[in-house]
Amino acid sequence: MQDDAHNRLLSVMDEVHSIITGVDDIDAMLEALLEKMLSVLECDRAWLLYPCDPEAPEWWVPMERTVADWPGAYAMNLKIPMVDGVRWVFESALKNSAPVTFDDASESQVPAEITEQFSVQSQMISAVYPRTDRPWMLGIHHCSEPHIYTEEERELFAHIGRRLGDALSMLIALRDLRESEARLERTVKERTLELERSNKELEQFAYVASHDLQEPLRMVASYAELLGKRYSGQLDDKADNYIGFMVEGAVRMQELINDLLSLSRVGTHGKDPEPTDCGEVMAEVMTLLRATLQESDAQVRFGALPMVMADRTQLRMLLQNLLTNAVKFRGDEPPRVDVTATRKDGAWEIAIADNGIGIEARHHDQVFTIFRRLHERSRYPGTGIGLAIVKKIVERHGGEVRLESAPGEGSRFSFTLPAG
Repeated sequence: MQDDAHNRLLSVMDEVHSIITGVDDIDAMLEALLEKMLSVLECDRAWLLYPCDPEAPEWWVPMERTVADWPGAYAMNLKIPMVDGVRWVFESALKNSAPVTFDDASESQVPAEITEQFSVQSQMISAVYPRTDRPWMLGIHHCSEPHIYTEEERELFAHIGRRLGDALSMLIALRDLRESEARLERTVKERTLELERSNKELEQFAYVASHDLQEPLRMVASYAELLGKRYSGQLDDKADNYIGFMVEGAVRMQELINDLLSLSRVGTHGKDPEPTDCGEVMAEVMTLLRATLQESDAQVRFGALPMVMADRTQLRMLLQNLLTNAVKFRGDEPPRVDVTATRKDGAWEIAIADNGIGIEARHHDQVFTIFRRLHERSRYPGTGIGLAIVKKIVERHGGEVRLESAPGEGSRFSFTLPAG
């Protein structure tokens, strides 16, 4: 029986893989994937909801597939106000890495608001995290009668959700790339031949990295994980180690590709600088890094931070990269980080100082070079691209980035941004 379930899982994931790789259009891919879920999970409704944000005033369903008798929110073609019961469902999806079920065998029951509005008797949901977008929510409904979800159904749903997150990341990146190409075409007469050639090379790289490279890597990692799960303990120790190396290598390569994409997007997808509260952005970064800071027992201190002219998204990435480095390259003591701001003429200098291991003076300029690593990956993991992203963001805003550091005395990274 276990072999039958495992074989069915592999068969369905092969079909899901074919659906995702068969088209490069988001809507077509989602339609086919939800139709497949409707069939294999024998539900009355399969849907995608956006955004999965409990604090949003409203939400909407951009894609849905149902049996004839049970149309859902997609058929309404409108944004739906947030209510307490739905907000609780959103929070449940975001708090759990595994699918959340609402049935008679679970602690959670379908909220009355959802049952009344959409005739839902049982449901299973999961948050989906595209890399370049806010979270989505994937879900299925059983409306004709209550349904108790099996372990096989939950495992299948979880695999589909992870693959969907990867697919959305790739296709959103491809869609953004096409939109960038359209904008370039409108201004191509104002560009030099050299800039046009550089943009084409960047577009080719972004497409290959987001589509042609990511997909085979994800396939290798997914099947290696399934192989390790299925045959763990049945092979010798070397075989188990080899499988672990395969998964680790694929994951590390995906991280490298994603960081390269982030670096390439700094100049091509940035917004015009606008007045931005650096203190608010710093608070957002602290929330994003909460688990990392707690795990390392790090203390981060910052007072009032100024208003600067910046692309808010890129400023968040800049502060997150610097704060992550300050915590990661720690010594024997728990990390202690101070973030300060000093006015200098028409600009602000933001500084992030730590008590970490420090850097020799001869390496100060090298740390901002892409792929330049000063330490072994086994001790300080990473791709060696984070500080290159920092430098590119600061320079795009017309500022400068500096490093003051010495071995055993911590590091102080500072950068300038125009005052807002």
